[in-house]
Amino acid sequence: MQVLIDTNIYLNFYRMSDDSLKTLSELIKLLENEKFVLILPTQIRDEFNRRKYDVVNTEISNIYNTNKFNSISIPVLMRNSSKAKIVNSNLKTIKKLLENIVDEYRKRTISPNSQINKFINKIFKLAKIIEENESIFKKAKRRKIRGNPPQKNDDSIGDAIVWETILENCVNDDLNIISKDSDYCNCLNSGNLNAFLDDEWNNKSKCKIKLYKSLGSYINSFENKKIISEKSIIEEKSLNNVNNLPFSIPSQSVALSSDWNKEAAFDLNKAFSQNVWVDNAAANGSSNYIWKQCEMCGKNYLSFSYMFDDGKCNSCRNQKGFSGTYKWE
Repeated sequence: MQVLIDTNIYLNFYRMSDDSLKTLSELIKLLENEKFVLILPTQIRDEFNRRKYDVVNTEISNIYNTNKFNSISIPVLMRNSSKAKIVNSNLKTIKKLLENIVDEYRKRTISPNSQINKFINKIFKLAKIIEENESIFKKAKRRKIRGNPPQKNDDSIGDAIVWETILENCVNDDLNIISKDSDYCNCLNSGNLNAFLDDEWNNKSKCKIKLYKSLGSYINSFENKKIISEKSIIEEKSLNNVNNLPFSIPSQSVALSSDWNKEAAFDLNKAFSQNVWVDNAAANGSSNYIWKQCEMCGKNYLSFSYMFDDGKCNSCRNQKGFSGTYKWE
C-alpha cells in the first residue's frame, strides 16, 4: 500500500497545537514498521522547503495584525489621567507578552532542533523519493494548457507534476492520497477523488485509490482504532490550505510599483525569513525603500514597494499586474 501526503498537510502542522505532533509521531511508527510506503515526489519535498518559512512568517504576521491594541488612541486631554496611565502600562505588558509568544513560536518552528522539524525530517528520510523527469514536466504543461485537473487558477503546474508523477510511478499498488486541496476533490462529494482524476487512475491501474482530508483520520482508519484524538483531527480539518492564506509577503496594500517579478518577491521574502538582506537586491528591485521607526513601539522596520506581473489581477482576474507594500520589522 502507498500513501501520498499533499504539501499543505505537512505545512499545516506548523500552524497547529503541540497535540498534533502525536499525529506525526504515529506516522513515523507506521513507516518504521513498514506498514505502508510513503510516496514523496521531489515536487512536494521542494515545495514544502520553499514555503515552510512563508507559513511561519504568516503566523507571526497574524499575531501582530490581529492585535487591536495597536490602534488604541487616547484623547490628548485624557493622556495624563490615572486611567490612561493604567491602559498604557497594560499595553506595554501585553506587547511584551506577544513578543515572547513570537519568540517561542520561532524556536518551535524555525530551529532545526525543534520537535516538528525533527519529525518532518525523519518522515522524509523514511519516504520513497520519486524524481520527476522531462516527460513528466511535458505532460504537466500539456495538462495545464488543456485545463485538466489538478490545477490552480494561476500559472503554476506543481499539482499537475505531482499527479503525472503518480500516474507514471505509482499505479501498481493501492494509493491513499491525503489532501484538503480542492483540486483533488469531487465537486459533488468533497470526500471523494475528483471524477476526472479517478477515471485517469482507473484507465491505468486495477488498484484502488482513495482520498482522505486529514492525516489523523487516515491513521485512525488504517489502524481501525482511535489513535489520534477527535480534537486533533478537527483542528487539522479546520485549517485552510496555505494556498488560501494571504500572499507570502504578508502586509499588502496598493502603493508605488516597481519592475519586480513574482520570483524576486518570493526570493526577497525568503531572505527576510532567514534574516538576510542584500542591499543591491533592494536597490534594483524597489522603487522606494527606507528604514522607518514605528511611532507606537519605537522599533525600526523596512518599508518598500514592489510590483510583479502574474498575468492576472488577484482581484478581478482580468487586468495584469499586482502591487503592494511590504513592512518588515
